[in-house]
Amino acid sequence: MTLLALLISGELTSDATKEIRILQEQEFSGTSKSVCGRKMDLHLHLHGLELNNSEFKAVGVDIEENKRQSRRNIRMNKAIMVYLQRHAKFDFQNDDYLVFLDVSGYTGAIVYLRRYEDIHVSGLLSRVAIKLPVDEKGLKAFLSGQSLGWLFTYVVSLHRSLYGLLCSLSCSDYLLMALLGSPL
Repeated sequence: MTLLALLISGELTSDATKEIRILQEQEFSGTSKSVCGRKMDLHLHLHGLELNNSEFKAVGVDIEENKRQSRRNIRMNKAIMVYLQRHAKFDFQNDDYLVFLDVSGYTGAIVYLRRYEDIHVSGLLSRVAIKLPVDEKGLKAFLSGQSLGWLFTYVVSLHRSLYGLLCSLSCSDYLLMALLGSPL
């Protein structure tokens, strides 16, 4: 079995949000004849399964629009959590969480989403805003500041999530180590 993790950018639609919308249509007797998934900015896929969505907003987006899109990003990632529970049989325990990026212009944050019993809670994993460089001076600040460290934290958190998901797919330990290096 070959497993392939892909980062996909562009306005593709989400199977997870499509499934949730279909369930809501059935539950609340909606009238929509065709249901499609939400568009995603940057999402991580593993062997055809959506693992997360990261949202990128343009420079200059007003605060209210920024908040609206951030809330939508959280809802999309919650749909992905539910989708993984259904299709990959990955049961998010109270200490498991999903991580994703929320970027507005050149400033971003790492957001986590965790299930606690029947409630989903989100918060900021990064303690500081991640400042993306736009010029040489900004690049020097990026390389010497905390932003690069927080992006590394994001990658490590993705690694942990990926490892947990692969374990739930009943892969051998040898395959896991070959794909991800030694387990965390």
